[in-house]
Amino acid sequence: MNNTEVQLHYTDLLLDELQKRCKKNAKYSLRSFARDLAISPSFLSRVLRRENSLTLKRAQAIAAKIVWSKFKLELFFQLVQVHHCESGQAKEFFESQLNKVIKNKKSEAYSLSQNQQSLLINWYDLAIVELTLHPDFESSPRWIGNRLSILPNQAKESIRRLLYLGVLFYEKAQLKRSHNRYWIGNYPSKSIQNFHHQHLSLASHALIKQNMNERHFMGSSFPIHSSLLPELMKRLGEFHEESLNFAEKKKPNQIYHLATQLYRLDKAELKSIQNDQKKQTFQVRRRDLTDSITKDVALHKKNQIEKTLPVNHKQILEFSK
Repeated sequence: MNNTEVQLHYTDLLLDELQKRCKKNAKYSLRSFARDLAISPSFLSRVLRRENSLTLKRAQAIAAKIVWSKFKLELFFQLVQVHHCESGQAKEFFESQLNKVIKNKKSEAYSLSQNQQSLLINWYDLAIVELTLHPDFESSPRWIGNRLSILPNQAKESIRRLLYLGVLFYEKAQLKRSHNRYWIGNYPSKSIQNFHHQHLSLASHALIKQNMNERHFMGSSFPIHSSLLPELMKRLGEFHEESLNFAEKKKPNQIYHLATQLYRLDKAELKSIQNDQKKQTFQVRRRDLTDSITKDVALHKKNQIEKTLPVNHKQILEFSK
């Protein structure tokens, strides 16, 4: 690979696995990970910092302790072998094998899996994938950064994630996409919510900054029976796919994002919000009332105590106020 390519390293897979486990369990640590892999924490730390390297045998022993897909296992082993190649010819061979592993990954064609979508954390991740079809496309993070108005380091980290997920691969030092088209699914996921939230922010910016001949905004509020919603959503999906098919009639020279939003505006939703507000108001009032009663009880107790004290003790209390 030449110096413009983003190198994917086998430690990226191990770090990703560690991060996933830490996310599931707040108490999980590098020491816990080392214990589960049956290696010392100090050795694992040096491996992750790329100060020590894994032999293929050691990598196989570690992989046996992790539940990975066939694709991820093949990717991990090929990356270990690429790392250990000294001669240019051998390195070139294993790099070609590595790209075959990534290119042959066809299981998530069109629709990205939930796991893949959880790792696509920025709006520009899929924009980079679409940018590969641009006639002037360059695999350099600097070129990509300039084209999408992001930092080169952001482009570099995004490419690393896309290579890891098998969405992109290198062919003759040029980034290529593994499939023609990718869909973001409708899962209950924070990463997907964040993806759409970022695009809504971009749309808000485009509404003000872009010329009307470069963007299109249209909105309608309308009544509908709830039984018709599934069919309406299906038609919106078909319109989306038809639009993408139409866009493929000519070789692209620009990157666009098509989004449709359908959400409820009726009183049922507003009533729910109002009920939440009433509940919060009631809780505040109840807390204020409790505080007031507590103060009254404390004052009453103090008055009762003062009545029973000798005169000199009352003077001391007055002085201490």
